[in-house]
Amino acid sequence: MFPPVAPKPGDTLCAFAEIPDGGTWSRLYGEAREIFPIVVARKGERLYAYVNVCPHQFLPLDGYQGAFLTDDGDHLYCMQHGAVFRLDDGVCIEGPCGGRRLLAFAVEVRGADVVMGRWPDPPPRPPADPNDRSPPNRAR
Repeated sequence: MFPPVAPKPGDTLCAFAEIPDGGTWSRLYGEAREIFPIVVARKGERLYAYVNVCPHQFLPLDGYQGAFLTDDGDHLYCMQHGAVFRLDDGVCIEGPCGGRRLLAFAVEVRGADVVMGRWPDPPPRPPADPNDRSPPNRAR
C-alpha cells in the first residue's frame, strides 16, 4: 500500500534524461507534515529508487540539498550523520544505521519517462509463538 501522498503506480516522476548517469534526481511529494520524499539514482541504464529518509533518525539523506552520492558514485550518503548505503540494495554499510536499509520502491522506464512502479508489500507478520503465555491485546 502506498503512503497517501506518494505518487501512484504509473505516475510520471521525471524524464529519464533528467537523471544524469552516475547522478541522482529527487523530489518531495505532498506538503507540510504530509510529505513523501524520494531519490532516484542512475548507473548506466539501471535506476535505484528509495524513500529519502535515513533509518538512523528519519531525516533526509541530503538535508534537501541534492547531494546524495559518495565520490565513487556507488553509495548513497547521509549528510546528517555520515551513514553510507549500498546503491544496489540500500543496506547501510558504514555509520550509525547498523545494517538497516533504505526503503526501496520500484520505478520503470516507459518511453522517455521514469514512472512510479509498484509499492512493495509489507513484510508478513511472524507466526504466533505457541509458547507465548502473555495476555492477548484487548485494546480496540
